[in-house]
Amino acid sequence: EGLSPSQRAAVQDRPVKSPALAASSAAAAGSSSTTSHAPSTVRQTTAERWAESHRPPGVVEVDYVTCDWKTSGVRDPRVWRQHFSLHSGRPLCLVCVQEHEPRPDSPFCSEGCAASYAAASSQGAGRRQVYDRDRGVCAACGFDAHRLYRQ
Repeated sequence: EGLSPSQRAAVQDRPVKSPALAASSAAAAGSSSTTSHAPSTVRQTTAERWAESHRPPGVVEVDYVTCDWKTSGVRDPRVWRQHFSLHSGRPLCLVCVQEHEPRPDSPFCSEGCAASYAAASSQGAGRRQVYDRDRGVCAACGFDAHRLYRQ
């Protein structure tokens, strides 16, 4: 079951909004606010913000230290801000905030945590992960959006 030509043109000519986003946009438009805000294109997750919002649970600040460090042995070195345990000297994973074996090329304890961080810090990475999972087919209605895209 495909889209009619007019539906296809409508989808191709403007971005698609989820029903929840469309409802919140309509509610905001109906409010007394006179300013309109364009969607942000600035990445909201930085190493500093991430470290600040992902502190070890139930641990006081005297139990860990936060340091910046640069990856080594990789094509594009990157600076990370990460928490380290003062008791063991081991790094805490950026996502699950658990101690792990130090690695010179990654601040994460596993590939799963690295993928979670990538999805949170990059819209493109999140879209790729959703496509890899769903292959362009809507879980709610079964519509094959990727097939429409290929046409």
